[in-house]
Amino acid sequence: MEETFKAYVAGLFDGYGDVNIRRHKYNRVGGYVLVLELSFTTESAEVVELLANTFGGVVNQTRRGFTYNITRDSARALLITIAPYVLTKKTRVRFALLVYENYIATAQPGLRYVDDKEFATIMSLLDHKGPINSYGKSGEFGERLKMLGINPTAMLTPSQDAEGEGPA
Repeated sequence: MEETFKAYVAGLFDGYGDVNIRRHKYNRVGGYVLVLELSFTTESAEVVELLANTFGGVVNQTRRGFTYNITRDSARALLITIAPYVLTKKTRVRFALLVYENYIATAQPGLRYVDDKEFATIMSLLDHKGPINSYGKSGEFGERLKMLGINPTAMLTPSQDAEGEGPA
């Protein structure tokens, strides 16, 4: 896949895309399983069809245009492909990939259970606005990552890590 195409898809994601972590009730154990989901909404059928043909996923027509959805491993693969080029949603992309690695990919046959409190923490971190370093805003972001068992320095970009922005 050409670098220019990856950058193009990242630009589409910055403008029209969203990353989300959904949960599904898993009644046998009384917990939830997490699912990574990406969506793009645009008025152009051609754009969403291009994404679906390239990465997989589903295209739906809505009153506002067309929506492209992709979930699970395919969503992770798309995020990894565009992550170096994403500008405005870089924090959400990095955090979604961390959640995938720590909650979805490590689960016993595809399932890892989370309770309401853990899910609320994940969602509040996913919605975090503003710059990220290992401390986050007043250390709050990093502390909440630690509560989830995620190393806060995993949120640093390679350039931040090289510049010593991690914990002292």
